[in-house]
Amino acid sequence: MPCYPSHGFLDELQANSPLPIADMLAALRDHVRSHFPTVRRIGVVTSEQLRSQGLFQRYFPRTEFEILYSAAVDGECSVELLRSACADLLEQGAQLIIRDGLG
Repeated sequence: MPCYPSHGFLDELQANSPLPIADMLAALRDHVRSHFPTVRRIGVVTSEQLRSQGLFQRYFPRTEFEILYSAAVDGECSVELLRSACADLLEQGAQLIIRDGLG
C-alpha cells in the first residue's frame, strides 16, 4: 500500500483484491520493534487528515509505544517546516521520528 491514508481502508481492499497487499504501516512497526527495541516514544510529522485517522495509534499499540505529534504539516512541506516539526518532537521527548509521505 503506497500511502498512509489508504491504510484507513486496507482491510476492505484486501477483502476485495485477488492479490496480496503489503501493509506498509505493519512493516514499519515491525522494523521499529526489531531495529529500535528500546524506543517507546515515537514522533510523527504528518498532516491533520492523517492524524485524525488515528492510524499510528492503531498500528503502534499504547502498551508498547507513545505516539507524539508535532504541529500539523499540511500542504507544501519546506525544510524549515520539517526542521521546526522535528525540534518540537524532540522537545516532547521523541526517541524516533517518522515522517509520512508529505510532498
